[in-house]
Amino acid sequence: MARVGGFDSQKWGIILGVIWTRAPGISRTQYIFTMKDHDYKSGVHITVTGIFANLFLFGIKLAGGVWGHSHALIADAVHSISDFFTDLLALIGLKYLRKTKDEEHHYGHGKVETLSAMFIGIFLIGTGVLIARNAFLNIYHHKGLPPQKIAIVVAVISVVLNEVLFRFTRRIGKKIKSSVLIGNAWHHRSDAFSSLAVLIGVGAAYVCPEWHILDSYAALIVSFFILWVGGKIAWEGSRDIIDSAPAAHILDRIEATAMSAPGVIRVSQMRARYSGNKIIVDFNIEVDPEITVKSGHKIATEVEDRIFAELSEVMDVLVHMEPAEK
Repeated sequence: MARVGGFDSQKWGIILGVIWTRAPGISRTQYIFTMKDHDYKSGVHITVTGIFANLFLFGIKLAGGVWGHSHALIADAVHSISDFFTDLLALIGLKYLRKTKDEEHHYGHGKVETLSAMFIGIFLIGTGVLIARNAFLNIYHHKGLPPQKIAIVVAVISVVLNEVLFRFTRRIGKKIKSSVLIGNAWHHRSDAFSSLAVLIGVGAAYVCPEWHILDSYAALIVSFFILWVGGKIAWEGSRDIIDSAPAAHILDRIEATAMSAPGVIRVSQMRARYSGNKIIVDFNIEVDPEITVKSGHKIATEVEDRIFAELSEVMDVLVHMEPAEK
């Protein structure tokens, strides 16, 4: 049995490289580690930016909602403060994501990222239910006052700022393959959409004061956006927790890459699961039964190198060699 995928973090952590080049002989896993600090800092930078942005939005939305007589904008302020707390959860997930395996966590700390993403989803669902309840009560009792112009101005600022945060956060999340950052990006997008709904509802109520109840309907629409995004994030996180397999096309790529190594006759009994945003996979390879153990180990090592070079999302591989039937 040959176990592959380990590396000396102290040795490779000090290697300097260019983003798209690597020195000959450096394995994919080692190369990924040299980029990890850079990726981590990028993730932290955009998340901290989001924290301050959401604190700012919370303040102006709350003030604008109170002074501008808009329940929808106050509900949107709650959405922004939920963004603030989920940004903090994202920072926790990023902190543990960069940790390598240790004596107590043989498969690394990737599940911490998954848990963080699930907490984000659950938090959003709870926030959406609360906002929906309040909006429904306002509609049922026909409560509300015509909104003021300040509510419209604040809603416009929120739409623009959250769309900018969404685009930058999603770009960095895809670059470093972080489910926490991508989930957090969609949280920003949901806030932009909810603010757009607020803008439409508040704008209509401002133009026609007798339609002031539209403000509460806008708050109800906000809650639907929050519930949809929260459910999506929580569902995807739960799939990782129960060790769901990667998509079929990823497994096919792993098998094809293993089969491309010289000496591999057949690949069988493949199993794979996610650990955070990385994949752990094990499978059997059938080789010539007449070769030596040393030759078989060389084949397994070649399989390792090819998989790490071809699929950056794979963090660990376990290869078991079997004699091929003649």
